[in-house]
Amino acid sequence: MALGSCLFVVIAFEFIDLFSIRTNFNFDPFSIISAIAIGIGFIGAGVIFRQPTGTVGITTAAGLWATAAIGLAAGAGFYFLAILGTLLTILIFSGFGLVEEKLFKK
Repeated sequence: MALGSCLFVVIAFEFIDLFSIRTNFNFDPFSIISAIAIGIGFIGAGVIFRQPTGTVGITTAAGLWATAAIGLAAGAGFYFLAILGTLLTILIFSGFGLVEEKLFKK
């Protein structure tokens, strides 16, 4: 997800340079970025399932969303934000995993 999002953003920004040199075509990279966010939202919604024991897949959906955002940040050239987002995502997921394990032992 992160690599794909990153590539889409890099390609979007490269198209700006390409089209601004050759034509007067106005290209908006933010439409690609918003399309990625919407698409990942639909994918995330597709992994959430309701079962008799509870709802599953919310963490997976959040992970997909975070991964896409990290890829968007890297693609836009915000490397510090991409690294910080990666570290925070790992910290939050592992931290909440430990808390869940302590509180809800099965």
